[in-house]
Amino acid sequence: MAHWLNLLVMFFFVTFTTNTEAFDAYMVAAQWPPAVCRPPTPCLNPQGGHSFSVHGVWPTNTNSIIRPSACSQAVNFDPNNIPADQRAALDRVWPDLKGGNNEVFWKHQWDDHGKCSGLSQVDYFWKCLKLWELGKLDARLANAGIVTSNTPTLISTFESLLAKQMEGVVPILTCRGKVNKRELLEIRFCFNMTNNFVPCGVVDKTCTPATHILWFT
Repeated sequence: MAHWLNLLVMFFFVTFTTNTEAFDAYMVAAQWPPAVCRPPTPCLNPQGGHSFSVHGVWPTNTNSIIRPSACSQAVNFDPNNIPADQRAALDRVWPDLKGGNNEVFWKHQWDDHGKCSGLSQVDYFWKCLKLWELGKLDARLANAGIVTSNTPTLISTFESLLAKQMEGVVPILTCRGKVNKRELLEIRFCFNMTNNFVPCGVVDKTCTPATHILWFT
């Protein structure tokens, strides 16, 4: 019995340490501010214009539902350890829409995801900014002919049009609203460790089924 208990403990130890530290891609989560701040959701820092903003950039696994999070090995977030040029870039593309406090939002993302990257705080946020720039989501949407409209489209049509601009990789759409009126909330896409688009793997999709209509306003 003791032998089997030891094996079981070793199994859970290996599984836990592997699943909380190992990853093979980064998932970029881009949020659509008008949808995020749609009533009844209050936003202290609603963003105008027609640009997506960063929700997060998360270490992930393309072949597993397990995504490393809340790793404790790294140092705590230090707002004083943000270079001026990095802060300016983060303020521009990574605002805290709901809470209105960018540093609090960045701290949350560092604590939950950045600590699992194996990078320093400064290097992690530079990595995030680089992947955001590589994603060029607003430009890819425009090239796909996808614009805000009061006329809905099929979820499958939206996905296929954008996939053509992402090296054939279908992005992950998340939605809010009722089944018969899904509103686009986020677009998520993944990069492997050499910064190429890859399928995100097993993920939760809230814009389903693909045959339903999608509102992007």
